[in-house]
Amino acid sequence: MYCRIGLIFLVWFVLVLNQTKADETWKRPLVEKAEKIEQGIQKRHNILGLYPSMVEIPVGSDTIDITTTNPFADVQHAVCWTANYLAGLSYRYAYLKKSSTDSKKIMEAKVRADQVFESIYRCQLVTGVRGLQARGYFLGHGESYAERRGSDKIPYWRQGEIDGQSFRWVGDPSHHNYSDSIHGLGQYYTLAAEGAQKERAREAIDALVSYWVDNDLKIAKYNKSLPMVPILGLTDHKTLNTRVMMAIAGAKVAYHATEKEKFKQVYEKLVDQYGVRELKTFSTDKGFDDAEH
Repeated sequence: MYCRIGLIFLVWFVLVLNQTKADETWKRPLVEKAEKIEQGIQKRHNILGLYPSMVEIPVGSDTIDITTTNPFADVQHAVCWTANYLAGLSYRYAYLKKSSTDSKKIMEAKVRADQVFESIYRCQLVTGVRGLQARGYFLGHGESYAERRGSDKIPYWRQGEIDGQSFRWVGDPSHHNYSDSIHGLGQYYTLAAEGAQKERAREAIDALVSYWVDNDLKIAKYNKSLPMVPILGLTDHKTLNTRVMMAIAGAKVAYHATEKEKFKQVYEKLVDQYGVRELKTFSTDKGFDDAEH
């Protein structure tokens, strides 16, 4: 009896010990974890720098098809994911430039941040309308996976071209797309953009925010006959929420990058109108879709 209990305990102990040894990735230094994640992103979530959030990896491959023949890659939310990713890359470059002596790593961080910035700016350029932003794109012609599967965004898929390269892009941008993009572009402009890239980032920010600032705080669609998206959403023009805060932040970043008076005026107007300077506390309901994601 005691021998059997002892044997069971020994087997249990060995199994637990083996499992502990098998999964020790959590012990790895943060820099190693970051490098591992970055490797995965560049292999599997990388359409010329654009970050599709969900992808299907073909059998026998470690990379994705970045053309319209791709069986599944969620590019309809890609500009949001990419912009937040760019913010992180910008911090990485700024940190390495300040603290590291490894010139190769510094240059790699700079090159990657530049590549990802270009993918976000490409979401503007591919539409052919200054400041109008695509949600994402594939390379090539023809229907995308979303069109083949009957996505609700079917009316918003179009063909575009940049420097001779064909793209299939999806429109119908929301306030989320504009807010996330200004977040990433602002961090890149401030922390990572240098030389000619500084000017490109400034132009990207100017165009993006001007698109709604110059249009009575509304995002117009490619097809101007369709309803526009109010950047402030449904508002009583006095109650602050995170959607309003997004607009305030966008105007602030645009003024920071361009020093154009129109952005400052919108910023000051919204700050005063919604009582931001008198704010003591601020909270929102998690279920309210005002850009909390």
